[in-house]
Amino acid sequence: MNDQDSKCAYDWTSLGRFSFTPSDGERSKRPNVFEIAGFPRRETVSSNLLAYFFDPLQSHGLAGLFVKSLIAVLNDKRDEELARYSYSEDDNDGVYVQTEVSNGTDTRNRVDIAVHTPHLSIAIENKVDASLYNDLHDYYEKIHSEASEQGNVEDLTCVVVLHAGDLQLSDFPWCAKGLQANENLFSVNYDELFDQVLNGVGEKLLDADPRAVDLLEQYMDNFSARRNGQDMNKSDQQIRQFADQVKGHEEVAYNFLNSLGDYRIGANDKLADAQTILQSLYEVPQETGHEVGPLGLVSCGNPRFWDTFERKGSYENRVHWMSRYYIQDFSRAGAAFGVSFEFFTPIDWLIKGEFHEDVALHLMVKSYKTGMNQWKEENRLTRNPFEQVLGGVTLLDSPDTLAKALKTRCDEILAEAWSDSTV
Repeated sequence: MNDQDSKCAYDWTSLGRFSFTPSDGERSKRPNVFEIAGFPRRETVSSNLLAYFFDPLQSHGLAGLFVKSLIAVLNDKRDEELARYSYSEDDNDGVYVQTEVSNGTDTRNRVDIAVHTPHLSIAIENKVDASLYNDLHDYYEKIHSEASEQGNVEDLTCVVVLHAGDLQLSDFPWCAKGLQANENLFSVNYDELFDQVLNGVGEKLLDADPRAVDLLEQYMDNFSARRNGQDMNKSDQQIRQFADQVKGHEEVAYNFLNSLGDYRIGANDKLADAQTILQSLYEVPQETGHEVGPLGLVSCGNPRFWDTFERKGSYENRVHWMSRYYIQDFSRAGAAFGVSFEFFTPIDWLIKGEFHEDVALHLMVKSYKTGMNQWKEENRLTRNPFEQVLGGVTLLDSPDTLAKALKTRCDEILAEAWSDSTV
């Protein structure tokens, strides 16, 4: 064994002392339907509940409390020289609420919630944990157009980024291009909205459905940073748990984190090369396309990738080690849908605790209809499971070998996905 090898010959046995079990000192909570059901931080769940409470005509019995509360928050933030947004109880009958609003062309950039009043249309981008990357001006245009079609005579529109943390719009200038902060673009924390709701709930409780009130309390418990245990006490416990576990084994922890980082970098470099080769195998000027079996002319879009940092759903507190998903989009004239093909390392599986022999050497693939929600069964093109191991290769193979295996799998998916299409 040479010196270089000896430096990498880590003793990993001490890692057995580490645990992801919450510390015993973490305070207990009241039963909460969001946590029990396994989606305490799911954005779509949060958005659907908000849409329910924003609609004055729904069965909750709180009338326009949520709309009035949100507008009060916006008016507090709105530049002083600008007129205040107006809203009264008489406007309740004129409110309508939408979710997942698309203009029908780019279905990937949907507005989470749209609230239309007789005087104002509000596009809400709901961010529970995720970072901001959305084209907010596109949201503005969609809702502005929708308001005009519905005859909003005052034609006022604004975009609200609703979030659970401390999101600063100034940190995301590319998302807010064409909009003005505190004029037609606002950053609102959940607790700011909840404070206004609690201030105004008053006598509305007499008419409210008790089940809706209980649901609202659970919603606040779950999404309020002040109420759901995301406080310094819990943070101290989390820090203490790691400090206790790493004590006396600092070098092991250091070596493990660096080794995992090297694995990620090496795998990403190799997959980036494989993506470039995959593109060349298709030889795809957009106007020329590529022949795939009997399907005729198929176009291969520009290669791209996306990075993730945090696990959503049941694993929302597990850190993503900057997993990178490499994406190739395919289209075909006359086809009912495009096809997106992704390949990536199995770091996600490791984080979820799904350990298998040689799992770190696997290359993972999945495919779905382009622009559609990949987590809906009807949009998935790889199934049982959705995320699959690419057979016949490992991450130790050359980028050229990986690219050829990826192309073979791409062709299989395209042939099956478009088998019923007519040329």
